[in-house]
Amino acid sequence: MRQTENIASAAKATAPSATESEGMGGSPCVDRAKQFRDYRAMKQKRHSDLTPQDFRAIRDRLGLSTGELARELLVTPRLIQMIEAGRVPITARLGRDLERLARDHQSASVS
Repeated sequence: MRQTENIASAAKATAPSATESEGMGGSPCVDRAKQFRDYRAMKQKRHSDLTPQDFRAIRDRLGLSTGELARELLVTPRLIQMIEAGRVPITARLGRDLERLARDHQSASVS
């Protein structure tokens, strides 16, 4: 029993009080984790700037069906349909891949 009391009192002595942690701005680990999440959110763009209409126009310009485009982008035809209907946001990766495909198609037709 005596040993548990010693451990508990040692933990209380080393832990900062509520007023001390408020003065420091909270836990340094929590602050650092929040800074990291904020930085990643700023740097990592989750959605493309393409609209569903832009997406459809690029597919039409490429002359591809939903199935053919889905095969090129490694997604399902249903996802392409849902994107063009505006029910699913266009991810940054999918937007980049579609724009790359359009550039490649354009450079191949010019050559």
